[in-house]
Amino acid sequence: MPHDAREPLQLQYVFSDGACRLGVLTDVVGVATPHIVNVLSGCDALVLESNHDVEMLATSRYPPSLKARIGGDARTP
Repeated sequence: MPHDAREPLQLQYVFSDGACRLGVLTDVVGVATPHIVNVLSGCDALVLESNHDVEMLATSRYPPSLKARIGGDARTP
């Protein structure tokens, strides 16, 4: 479970009426793991919650190493 908490609350749900599947994934996961991709890949639609703000991260009090990890490919300074 890739996130900053020791045991983060990872929420992913799949709802189905037998004909269609709806996946719901919260921002808590941080990145899509192979398990998440596998579970949600068969969905007809996804609801993704996210709130990443590059500027807020750059101006935060987090140490540079944490900023870089959270920033991922953005490589936040």
